[in-house]
Amino acid sequence: MKDELNITLRIADQGPFPMTVSPQDEEYMRKAESHVNQLWDIMRRRYPERSSAELLALVAWQFARLNITQDADVKAAEAAAASTDAALTKLLDMQP
Repeated sequence: MKDELNITLRIADQGPFPMTVSPQDEEYMRKAESHVNQLWDIMRRRYPERSSAELLALVAWQFARLNITQDADVKAAEAAAASTDAALTKLLDMQP
């Protein structure tokens, strides 16, 4: 089995972008390509007067905002899990 794959991504009206990826990463790369293109198409319909560069900037901003929001959600979930773990440990320590 080949260690790496040569794939070509087409993003927005740019590219093509040839790259080499590991087989286990190909699915993620294709999904990312699809998500970017879907959002770019939405932005293109919403803002037809904008240039491709402006639309790609909006897409990048949207993904950055999503990433920051998800990071905050993960931190909140980790804090809640740690608090629950501490409370359960305390209860177990009280057992005779």
